[in-house]
Amino acid sequence: MVSLMREVEKGRQAGEEVARLQAEVAEVSERYETTLELLGEKSELVDELKADVQDVKAMYRDLVERTIK
Repeated sequence: MVSLMREVEKGRQAGEEVARLQAEVAEVSERYETTLELLGEKSELVDELKADVQDVKAMYRDLVERTIK
């Protein structure tokens, strides 16, 4: 009888641990998704800024060429 009660207690503790770990995994997954989204936004911004730099370089070259002629 005592061993049966111990088994039940171990099962209850294991169930609580599983629930805690599932909540932790859900939280980590949510943070991961948020991080991926932020990374995507930052990458998009970097791409836009690179394109802007290329545009400015082209305008500067054009200005220099027109000034020389």
